[in-house]
Amino acid sequence: MKFDLQVNSCTHSPSYANEAHTRSLSPWEYSMNEDKNRFPAIIAEATCTHNRCVDSTGNLDSSASSVPISQEILVLRRPEGDPKMGIMLDKQLITVGCTCMKSSYAGAVRQKLLPTELEEAMQTWMEKQGRRNDTGLNMK
Repeated sequence: MKFDLQVNSCTHSPSYANEAHTRSLSPWEYSMNEDKNRFPAIIAEATCTHNRCVDSTGNLDSSASSVPISQEILVLRRPEGDPKMGIMLDKQLITVGCTCMKSSYAGAVRQKLLPTELEEAMQTWMEKQGRRNDTGLNMK
């Protein structure tokens, strides 16, 4: 099996002033995750700037929490120790940004609950609020 590992690189410096991560009500910063045994070797990962969201005036909003958005990506990985093993396809979970959530939901997300546990936490919250399930999630 052959892979074309050419990567187009940006030759100009992008302007970050208008980027979503700085304009969001749940802003985040990027850091570079580097692993010499992985392709791509460098992956930008997001970290939420605050635990709370900001309002339209830039003040922290105590009614909503800033939570990370994760995405599973495919990477190529060279196993450490034995170069004869070649390259393997691997999955890696990275944080791609942040979003605002009402504080009740945010606690469950921050605890990294399993999907069924998150569904149960959301169902309990909706029942306390006197709301029905209009999220599209399959909650029993």
